Amino acid sequence: MPRDKAQMPAAARRFLIRPGVFAILVLVALVMLPASGVAAVPGNDDFANATTIGSLPFTGTASVEGATTQVNEPFICTYMPQTIWYSYQPPTSGYYKVGLSSDVTDSFLQICSGSSLDQLSNVGCLFAPEQFFYLQAGSTYYFQVGTQSVEAGSYSFQ
Repeated sequence: MPRDKAQMPAAARRFLIRPGVFAILVLVALVMLPASGVAAVPGNDDFANATTIGSLPFTGTASVEGATTQVNEPFICTYMPQTIWYSYQPPTSGYYKVGLSSDVTDSFLQICSGSSLDQLSNVGCLFAPEQFFYLQAGSTYYFQVGTQSVEAGSYSFQ
């Protein structure tokens, strides 16, 4: 391609973009992109912002749409690219029934204990609609809810 514009055919010179104009065209293109495809990140997307369950029974509905995973997030039961977190500290020791219903077929719940994301240990995995888990009074348990696919879905957590 010739470096001198004068050596270029007239048809090619019409499509030359001067410096600065290209940046304006890119900016206009970005401004015109629809924002409808971007979902908001859920408030309990990160372990540090886990939604606290104050008392039982607890029923909550949530969506993992827009959720992410964190660096060093544990996946003991199965890998989940979108997760949300809940925390619970039982007042008495005993068996607690945990249930999860979802409109997403590959949803999972992992129960962990520990004080930080990199020090969590597995308590159990929920692969059925309901299961019983033994929880110790005074310990904090974290419930990681997610899906194996990146399909957005709603969950009822009880």
